[in-house]
Amino acid sequence: MENKEVNMILQAIRELSDKVDQNHGSIQQLTQKVDQNHASIQQLTQKVDQNHASIQQLTQKVDQNHAELTKRMDRMEDKMDFIQHRVGEHDEEIYKLKRKFWNSY
Repeated sequence: MENKEVNMILQAIRELSDKVDQNHGSIQQLTQKVDQNHASIQQLTQKVDQNHASIQQLTQKVDQNHAELTKRMDRMEDKMDFIQHRVGEHDEEIYKLKRKFWNSY
């Protein structure tokens, strides 16, 4: 092999080595970006988990409030029924008193 051919082969090896080094640098950059993305995803996952826990707590509070309000509404409905019953009785008493009064004349 001639010296010129050896130099060409060495030059080709150097160029390939440079390209391998460039690729290695690119791979390291991509690895860093993947690691950053992984960290971001973990942070987002934690936030989603925290939000999920908050939503569950709010749901429990809403359910408790709904149950309490339903009970209170039922009690109010019972009281309203009683009041309507009493008003009816009083109206009847007033009618009887008026009738007695007009009949006495």
